[in-house]
Amino acid sequence: MQRESIERVLKAYHVGTSKDGKTIWWQIDYDGRVRTGKLMLYKDDGHRNRDEKNSFDWIHTRLRKVKWYDPEKNVMETCPFGMHLAKVYPRATVNVVESEKTAIIMAIAYGNPNTNIWIALGGKSFLSRSKLQPLIDAKRKILLYPDQDGIKEWREKMKAIGYKNMKLAQSLVIDKNNPKKDCGDYIIERLYEIQAEREKRALGNIPTAEELARYNEEQCKLLDLIAGNPTVDKLIEIFNLELQF
Repeated sequence: MQRESIERVLKAYHVGTSKDGKTIWWQIDYDGRVRTGKLMLYKDDGHRNRDEKNSFDWIHTRLRKVKWYDPEKNVMETCPFGMHLAKVYPRATVNVVESEKTAIIMAIAYGNPNTNIWIALGGKSFLSRSKLQPLIDAKRKILLYPDQDGIKEWREKMKAIGYKNMKLAQSLVIDKNNPKKDCGDYIIERLYEIQAEREKRALGNIPTAEELARYNEEQCKLLDLIAGNPTVDKLIEIFNLELQF
């Protein structure tokens, strides 16, 4: 089940891999046209590999180098990652995050594109009316999930855009020790904690009252994050974990 769910999401978003080991986040617009692809190198722990040279690139840049793309004849404009799914699932709420990786994590976690799809702008500075225009024209419900350090900026831009059916999500991840933390980071963090609890129980160790209290408090935060979504248990199932109190 875990493998099937992950493969389904990767296929839906057309996530690829380059010959030099970079992840390709293909940008396909609302009408299903491929705009370009963002290539990013990641470490084994899932974080960006900023230590290597040329760890970031664009498909259209590579095509231009081999003269397969001429920007003077065909102007390329980027679009949100996952935008093509908005037309495939016309009734789904469109949840907007900053990074492509977060969009994939949340798509796996929620598991039902008929009700929720996730798209990524590629950075907090890219929230604009032009990027979301197809959604606005279609009168779609939009929820914004910025990183912590982008909440103020996205709130101001949301007001400037002036689309009444777009709001900041009620539950945003707040961690004073990590201003770049987002909902995807929180999901991964909780999975590690749950896995650690599972391994601890397997060794026969009984959690203390303080550990249980902390665990329950953190679990409430998770439930608040995905309030109203009945697929919360799906996340545990996808990663083959046991959630016990």
